[in-house]
Order: sequence, then C-alpha cells, then structure tokens
Amino acid sequence: MIKQCEHDANGNEVSDNEATDVSGNEANNVSGTAPVVLPTSPLDLSFLGDAVFELLVRDNLLRSGTPSRELFNRAKGFVSAKAQADMYHKIFPHLSQEEQAIMKRGRNLHTVSRSKSANVTAYRHATGLETLFGFLHLHGETNRVTEIFAMCISNKLQGDTQNEGETQNGL
Repeated sequence: MIKQCEHDANGNEVSDNEATDVSGNEANNVSGTAPVVLPTSPLDLSFLGDAVFELLVRDNLLRSGTPSRELFNRAKGFVSAKAQADMYHKIFPHLSQEEQAIMKRGRNLHTVSRSKSANVTAYRHATGLETLFGFLHLHGETNRVTEIFAMCISNKLQGDTQNEGETQNGL
C-alpha cells in the first residue's frame, strides 16, 4: 500500500497530525483528495433513501422465501407511497428528535413529482421516510437503518400484506 503524504507550503513532508492548509488551518483531509461533502438536500436524501428502502425490502423478501412469481407484487406492497406513509406514522413516535426533524424536512419537500396511486399527503410522508433512510445510510448508521426498517415492517396488518385474499408470510 502506498502512503500519500501531505506537504506544507514549503514542500516539506508533514505527518497526519501536523497537516495544515495554506491558510494555516488544520487540514481535514491529508490524503490529497478533495474532502467528501455529504448532501443535505432532502431531495438528494430521499433519492438515496428510496433505493436503500427498496433494497431492504427486496433482500428481506428473498430471504423470507417468497416465491419468485410473487416478488414484484409483494415488494409493491411495501414500497408504495401509501404503505410508506403508514410506516411514517407508525415509527415517528419511536424516533429521536433529530430523526423526526429529518423526516419532517423530507415530508415538507415540495416536488413536482406525484404518485399515481396516492394523494399528495401520503406521497409527502413517504418522501419523509425515504429522506430518513437516505440520511442514515449516507452517515453510515447501518444498525439504525436496520432497526428502523424492522419497525416499519413489524406487525403489518393483514390487509397491508394480503394478495388476492391470502395472508402473505415473510417480511
């Protein structure tokens, strides 16, 4: 492995704990690459959170032994705006104040996109849920993502997971 070294303004090599930028401030990134800036826009976070949530649903469906022919329809029951809005309300009281604030920021986001099968209120609540998943994923809070996802899918009402009148197992 090649170690990249930081150099001061005079070209002298400095150790990680001595690195400073040209203004004399400590450098946060001594590898020579640009610092990573995490997105804070609720729109960006919900974009990522949508993918994180969908992946969790698909992973859990496969692990639960859901037959291949049922995967798509079962997944739709969990990733629809209506289902996610219900989950938003279910988990909200169990979240920290910071997590609640993140969900509210996502919920209050005004986008031009609209759900074909849900009203505006449900769509906004679903966006709030996705914003939280995106934020937690981006900040490496894998365990918290798993905990919140478990809250979302636990004790689903039979009506939420029925397909053609049969209660679904898994998830």
